[in-house]
Amino acid sequence: MADSNSTNLALHSGSESVFKGLLKGIPVSEGIAIGKIWTLKSPWDEVSEIPLDAKKVCHEIQRYQSALQKVEQQLNECKARIYKDLGPEESKIFEAHLSILKDPFFQTELPEAIQKRRRNAEFLLKEGFEHFRSSFSKMENEFFRHRIDDIQDVAVRILRSLLQNDEAHLFSPEEPVVWVAYNLTPSDAARIDRKKILGFVTEFGGETSHVSILARSMGLPAVVGVERLMREAKTGDAIIVDGNAGIVYLNPPPRVLKGYQKLQSQFKIYIRRLSRERDRVSKTKDGVFISLQANVAMTADVSMAVRQRSDGIGLFRTELPFLISGRLLTEEEQFQIYRTVVQAMKGKPVTIRTLDLGGDKFLPFQGVEKELNPFLGWRSIRISLQEQDVFKDQLLAILRASHYGKVRILYPMISSLEEVIEIHKILEQCKQELQAKNIPFDKNIPTGIMIEVPSAAIMAETLIRHVDFFSIGTNDLIQYTLAVDRNNEKVAKFYQPLNPAILRLIHNTIQSARFANKSVSLCGEMAGSPIFTPLLIGLGLRELSMSPTMLLEVKERIRALTIPECERLAEEV
Repeated sequence: MADSNSTNLALHSGSESVFKGLLKGIPVSEGIAIGKIWTLKSPWDEVSEIPLDAKKVCHEIQRYQSALQKVEQQLNECKARIYKDLGPEESKIFEAHLSILKDPFFQTELPEAIQKRRRNAEFLLKEGFEHFRSSFSKMENEFFRHRIDDIQDVAVRILRSLLQNDEAHLFSPEEPVVWVAYNLTPSDAARIDRKKILGFVTEFGGETSHVSILARSMGLPAVVGVERLMREAKTGDAIIVDGNAGIVYLNPPPRVLKGYQKLQSQFKIYIRRLSRERDRVSKTKDGVFISLQANVAMTADVSMAVRQRSDGIGLFRTELPFLISGRLLTEEEQFQIYRTVVQAMKGKPVTIRTLDLGGDKFLPFQGVEKELNPFLGWRSIRISLQEQDVFKDQLLAILRASHYGKVRILYPMISSLEEVIEIHKILEQCKQELQAKNIPFDKNIPTGIMIEVPSAAIMAETLIRHVDFFSIGTNDLIQYTLAVDRNNEKVAKFYQPLNPAILRLIHNTIQSARFANKSVSLCGEMAGSPIFTPLLIGLGLRELSMSPTMLLEVKERIRALTIPECERLAEEV
């Protein structure tokens, strides 16, 4: 619900200093879970150092290599299961793990260490992993820091195989529970029966860690980065997980438990009410249609968009499959993903944004040097124009997917006309390449640009002559216009969506597109907030793109409005 955060905070206001069971972390997947704790302990605690006689070294190496073979089989099974349940993007997590398993450390260096140091495989594996953990923890980039998740996942699988633990009981609670761990790896999450999950809480992790991605794709509440969690959480104890506010209650007092139970009940009523909007048309009271589309990053998001009767995909963020895989995807791999999304939408428009890497999202192969201002540096379309082979692979994949439905191409972080002209030349080269091979595609595929840099908003009247549509990205537009990092608590008060400068830039962009008789949408967080819906409609927007979870709430708001009252509000603001 729109006001759930304030409600949740009210429940524990004044109790924080006296209630030791209140823990805070990072909210990574919305929702509230109330139930019992089920802890997953670390198998590293069982490892000890064992010297080996010379006669036993060969057997130890064979035992280790058998464990590698078993793990490879497990990873392939997980990949197939996740592909079936959640889709191709999520299954790429296990492709990344299979690549890690082939790393020289696991394949050659560790067997050599067994030979030279005459120690048991478990001990040397733990020692090597601790070295990796130490190295990765010193990295400043959050994405790189959390890639230790992947190495740990593979290492733990090998360790469990070596220990020959009977793990069935670890993943088989008798009832649905909240899963608590130091770090719940993707392999762990894949082994859990979804009917037995109420939510996830981990002591380690961040917004880009795999458990966060999986929790969001499963639609389950999750909080990560919770300090002291494993010291205080005990299997069987009561727990509340507030995935909206990033709060965890261990053995909550009756007052807090009652408050959250009431909130859950209200939320269920609210969801039932919203469900009535699903098959209704998003028209204002005076009959004006407002297109509501979804922002998606993976197949699970698309499935939700379809269930919520989205009018299309207004923003497909293509970088997440790359980030999950930790490597470049081939043209064919990208094509398979895009075609799946396009076909799932059954003729509704799909706007595919080219890679928006950089800032805080880098792939390991990029070898990025530290920048003083990464969000003002080498990122997004600037990377694409420099790494043109990568860019062309993506454009070719998108063009091929356009044969299967209504596809539009969206270019991020455009700041000048020169960039648009250069992009068009590259796209034309890709079209000619496909034509030469007689590969079908939409020869008139629409192309558009993100308006998220002030220079683009100011030059909107000129830029619209060279593209087919605009998509306004308010998140970055506000940051760049007001020179404020919205993730920095010290300056958060300066992040003002209703600042007159922001509204003027949005209005100028809308008017430029409408005057040219071309479409314009808004896909930032403002689009998914019902509070802003009347104002955005009043400014002239007739197309909004948001998280699939917000589609019905915004539709309900639209159906209670009229265009004249929205326009009056815009004039007043």
